[in-house]
Order: sequence, then structure tokens, then C-alpha cells
Amino acid sequence: IAVTADLYSFEGVSQPTVLLYDVAQVNSKRPTTGGALVGALGDGLEPVPLVYLERAPGFGRQLFGGVNVVGDPKPDLIVSAPTASANGDGTGAVFVFAASTVVSGRNESSLTIFPDQRERASFGQDLGATASSGMFSTPAAIIVGAPLSYRSGTVNGTAFVLPVDY
Repeated sequence: IAVTADLYSFEGVSQPTVLLYDVAQVNSKRPTTGGALVGALGDGLEPVPLVYLERAPGFGRQLFGGVNVVGDPKPDLIVSAPTASANGDGTGAVFVFAASTVVSGRNESSLTIFPDQRERASFGQDLGATASSGMFSTPAAIIVGAPLSYRSGTVNGTAFVLPVDY
């Protein structure tokens, strides 16, 4: 289970972090009847913190998982950071982390998607993905929303569909 933490202390700095929880740990907290309130930290849950290699403001704004976009047999985690500065000051970025390569701490993404200078801001504010379909010969795709896109000379928003053919 992936959860966004806007200000999580990692390496002594409060920063955006994605916390990964083991489903078995979470399920062990479920009572046989009724519900339970369990703290995200402590209470026997030990999340694996996931941060990008460099500072990425807004990291974890949107999360999308369960879709294989890098071509290995495991589903990947797609993480947006709509105010990251990967290709301009605060233009945003989307990172794909292959499930088989994620470790606790700083991680390099398997795929980084960033806008050109016309986007100006909020690339990755919205996020989605589709799985590949062998029945229709359709590749997996990542859908990225940029509501403040300046692509046509005014702030009118743009949505991008990026086929991922591995």
C-alpha cells in the first residue's frame, strides 16, 4: 500500500515522501469484527520510505500503482511531483518506480517524464495509467494532467497520453 506523506522526516529533513506498507502488516491489525484505528507510524506498522534521488517538491501528489509499465512481471508505482524542477523551475515531473528495484530511502526512477518549457507548472497534478491489452494490441499508457499548461499561449490545461511499449 502506498501513502503520501507531505512532511515526513527523512535524513533529518521534513520532505514529501511516499510510505510503502506491507499489506500483511496492515491486515494483521484488522480485528475479526468491526474496525480499528491504526496509526500510520508506530502501532506495529513499519513503512518503507520512498523518496526521489533529488529534492522533488510535491513528490507523491498523485500515486498510481498496479500497472506494469517497465516490462518486468511486477506492477510498478507511478508518482507525480507537480512542482518538481526536473526540467525547469517548478514545472513538475512524473516518476515510474519498478517494483523490483524499490528500496528504503532514495530511489532512482526507471522512467522520468517531464514537460517542455511550455507547461510552466503543475505537470503531474493529475495522473492515471492503463494496462496493456493483448486482446486489442494496446500498449500500457501513462496519462498525465497539466491543468496549468500554457501550451496554446494561455493557461488552458493539457492532458498527455504516453504509450509505453516495452
